[in-house]
Amino acid sequence: MDLSDIQYNNDKCELLQDESTERKFMGAGIAGIVYVIKEKQNNMIYAVKYTSLIIYMIRLIYNNWDRNVEYIRREMIYRNNFWFKKDLFNLDVLMAINNITENNTPKIGDIILVPVYTELCDVHTNSVDIIVQDYGNGNILSIPNGSYICSNTSYVEFLLLSVLSKIYNTGICINFMKIYFLVVCDKKINIPIEVKEKLWVNRKNKDKYIILDSDDDNLYKNKIYDIGCYIFMEFVDSNLYSEFIKSDMSKFNSDMLDKNLFDKIILQVIFALIILSDLKISHNDLHHNNIGLLYVNESTVWKGKKLINYKYYNYKYKDIDITFESCQYIVKILDFGFGSKTSIPIILSNFIYQQNSAIHTPITYYPNRDFVYFILHLYYSITLIKPYFEEFINEIFDGYPLEYIYSNKNRIINNNILPHLIKCSPDYILTKSVYFSRYRYKNDNSINLGIVY
Repeated sequence: MDLSDIQYNNDKCELLQDESTERKFMGAGIAGIVYVIKEKQNNMIYAVKYTSLIIYMIRLIYNNWDRNVEYIRREMIYRNNFWFKKDLFNLDVLMAINNITENNTPKIGDIILVPVYTELCDVHTNSVDIIVQDYGNGNILSIPNGSYICSNTSYVEFLLLSVLSKIYNTGICINFMKIYFLVVCDKKINIPIEVKEKLWVNRKNKDKYIILDSDDDNLYKNKIYDIGCYIFMEFVDSNLYSEFIKSDMSKFNSDMLDKNLFDKIILQVIFALIILSDLKISHNDLHHNNIGLLYVNESTVWKGKKLINYKYYNYKYKDIDITFESCQYIVKILDFGFGSKTSIPIILSNFIYQQNSAIHTPITYYPNRDFVYFILHLYYSITLIKPYFEEFINEIFDGYPLEYIYSNKNRIINNNILPHLIKCSPDYILTKSVYFSRYRYKNDNSINLGIVY
């Protein structure tokens, strides 16, 4: 897993440290807590995730960088009870996080930050595959050499967000979060008490949350430091829940509600799922809180162009153009704390790998599972739009009783029926669905928001 192009900006620690910095609690998930933070100098607004990623600080004992690298390896082996493997050591990440280059290498006495991925994710490097039972469908699965089996969901989300941020940054699809940078801060950061409590729960060792370990007797020995990792992401204005469920829906009467608006939101979700399908990434928790909505205004730019100047949005999938009139929302897929990746290298959380029967999340990849969960959760949550969706629901579920597919009370999918719901796959909906056929056309005055060949 190449993470070498992740940007690090530790100057933002001052922003986090400043008590006058405007910040607002946004939400909490299994992989961390999110705050909205405003930077005064340029009025930049960030969504900052306080994660439970773990960092060690190690004081170097050589002037030669190659010798220091080997020293770091030995230290990590010792500190992780001799089970730390060479394959787990990501030198590119370590160099990036410490701003180390060929012309700027640390010397003896310098302290560097080392991400402790060993406590977060065990890279399976045995010659024999791990054989497990997938409680989602009863199949016996083989998890191959090189897979990431993660005990901390923060690392799973960190990896998945890194992959999907590249999708955004390279202009493939607008519907994923832009990750600005990762910030690693020292003990000066005043971590909010609710964040500490959240990280405390997430740690395997309950007596410490974010840990610093060092051999330096004079400065660091036997001390616990708040060495925190903070993911700076783009700010998303709202989500489906806040916009259409939590708010007063009475204002959306039949004259005001654009029924096509939900089509436009769903089409954006479907295209994002097409991208995830290509990577065999499962979100596993795609409910209305995790469908972010970015308001389109003068500052909304994609590939250097203002979206507000375009009347139509376009997606291109294979040889098919999907075009619809522009709307006030750009969908952003949020919170991959329950996510998994079943393409090589496999990335799984122990939460799914060991307890998938409890959360009813299969290890086996189903290309239609996330969409079935999303559309039925939406269908049962926003009663006002039910009449608009009857035609679409009847088409894609092909006569199967909805109560047999999805438990609205427990929000659980019947995984056994997923292989039979062929018309619920994002590929089928974009290419063959009768309901969405009216959007299959090309318009030269549109702006493309996503493309997959």
